Amino acid sequence: MKNFKPMLAAPVTDIELLNYPVLASPKLDGIRCVVIDGVAYSRSLKPIPNIAVQQFFANGEYDGFDGELIAGQHNAPDVFNRSTRFVMKRDAVDDWAFYIFDWIQGGITIERMGLVEALEWSPHVRPVIQTTLRDTEALREYERVSLSQGFEGVMIRSMGGEYKHGRSTLKEALLLKLKRFSDDEATVIGVECLMQNKNIAGVNELGYIERSTDARGMVPVDTLGALIVRRADGVEFKIGSGFTESQRATLWQNQDEIIGKMVTYKHFEVGAKDKPRFPIFKGFRDEKDISK
Repeated sequence: MKNFKPMLAAPVTDIELLNYPVLASPKLDGIRCVVIDGVAYSRSLKPIPNIAVQQFFANGEYDGFDGELIAGQHNAPDVFNRSTRFVMKRDAVDDWAFYIFDWIQGGITIERMGLVEALEWSPHVRPVIQTTLRDTEALREYERVSLSQGFEGVMIRSMGGEYKHGRSTLKEALLLKLKRFSDDEATVIGVECLMQNKNIAGVNELGYIERSTDARGMVPVDTLGALIVRRADGVEFKIGSGFTESQRATLWQNQDEIIGKMVTYKHFEVGAKDKPRFPIFKGFRDEKDISK
């Protein structure tokens, strides 16, 4: 494992500049994992804590494969949070699988993808199938379908690239990510209760029912409305979406325990200036700091 680094993706926005054809697959939102000498490692090359995962890979059968560990449905809205909870706990039990998308031990992209796709599917092993896209229109349609299916974007690979130890560049195009939302982190500094709108409903000029947001008609509810967070650059904002009802209740009941914790969220980059646009909760970063 000496000098090894997992290959990381470079962001791409202008798909007109890509050298087609390219290979594409949906962008997964689990926990990055590479298997070396019978040990499952995270992106930061720390051993994955979960005992069940380590026991599965201990025989070395999947040495050299790179992918993501995912608990539950791979395109579920809470996939990142659920996968993190499973991976980070030694004795956690869940319905999990290793979604394999690369091979770290040499060969050009086409050859490596051939090795991946030749793997036999099993309850814990899912090879990620690549799709050949020949132009920008095909990529736009592939992105549209991927987003409609609940994935967070598209991963793109050049046909003849090598596995790079580190981050690909846009020019190399060894591994690119087309993603309209970006992930970031912030520290929880407070909480805010949910406010229920009790203002009288009316009909607007377009014939739609709407309610005023007059503060006098907003009634507090005994559950979480939003996390108040601070980014590393000092910018403060609120994260009020992305929670299940159960999460809202649990976090509100345990609010003292989450102050000071690091939260992961996604946000829409286009149109954002100082504060993130449409921040959506994804999960809490574990203290062991195992990166995706």
